[in-house]
Amino acid sequence: MPLTDQHKSSISTIDILKTGQQRLRDHLLKDSPLKDILASLIAIVEETSPDMRGAVFLIKPGTNLLFKEVAPSIPDEVFDIMKDGSPLSGDGAPDGISRFVKGQVFTTNMAEDPTYTEFYKTAKQHGISAVWTQQIISKGKVIGVFSLFHDISRTPLKEATDLLDIVSGLAGMAIEIKDSESALKQNIVEQKGREEMLY
Repeated sequence: MPLTDQHKSSISTIDILKTGQQRLRDHLLKDSPLKDILASLIAIVEETSPDMRGAVFLIKPGTNLLFKEVAPSIPDEVFDIMKDGSPLSGDGAPDGISRFVKGQVFTTNMAEDPTYTEFYKTAKQHGISAVWTQQIISKGKVIGVFSLFHDISRTPLKEATDLLDIVSGLAGMAIEIKDSESALKQNIVEQKGREEMLY
């Protein structure tokens, strides 16, 4: 049942956390790509409440730009405005506001929020009216945003905010682990190269 101000979900946050942790473990054991892991976390949200559509945006290292990483249930054209990266604040940055707010940001009606003026022109054509966002944090640093898009204007209940908190936390954990794996693999390659130079 949708997690809205009219309905309450019968699924506990503990169940969601357990499911998310299990999926994360399974993907890590299979050495799945980061996009697959994030898509799996989004699927948890969409399974819990089918009227939600999830997306993950990441800040490109060394830039002030936000890029869409994965949004399985949302047409690519919705994010055309972000194809070259979206500045972390200003018009056309659907999640830019979250970068500067500590915690969660709930836009219950994008049509009335000037932050979304350009983005909303396309989003409304695909039935998107509201968005809730939460920062993704890794090692104490904001690295992206987990977003939930909705087809009607709505305000979340605590169950929904807890859900967003859980999946964004798991996303941050997944990114941190994959980054560490990449760094380790790179170190191994470099070490092997140094050893070969000795012979």
